[in-house]
Amino acid sequence: MAKINSSKLEVPKTLSLFAGINIASSFLYLTDSRVGLMGTLLINSWLLYKLHELGEQRRPCANMSVQGESF
Repeated sequence: MAKINSSKLEVPKTLSLFAGINIASSFLYLTDSRVGLMGTLLINSWLLYKLHELGEQRRPCANMSVQGESF
């Protein structure tokens, strides 16, 4: 049985998460366009950071090899 590539399954979920967050934060544009843009950028960068940290936690063996090479 062929192994299903989980990264292809997670892409639509991640995109829908970003879309939902951006739609939810769209009320910031009602105050000012600069406030809305800054808020959206901050929220998206925070979300990218958290998803990156989650991805690193899911692959502990690869992290150990990278840490060994970087020291």
